[in-house]
Amino acid sequence: MPKEVIATNHAPQDPAGEAAHEWLLSVGWIQDGADVQVGAGITGDYDAGQFFCLDRSQVNRLIRILRKARDQAFGADA
Repeated sequence: MPKEVIATNHAPQDPAGEAAHEWLLSVGWIQDGADVQVGAGITGDYDAGQFFCLDRSQVNRLIRILRKARDQAFGADA
């Protein structure tokens, strides 16, 4: 199963103001499969993560939302 992982340097903070564990965003899929799995979890503790299976239309919607968020947050790409 191909998988891509993105580590974030912007970890949530605990109430004491100290950085929590590093978080990972994972995207996995099976070639010619029925869905794409997207998840977020703490490094080294995947049991504490949350994972979702998205079909093609849901992936397309997520891509549109991420492009919109990116453009509004950072400006449109040239």
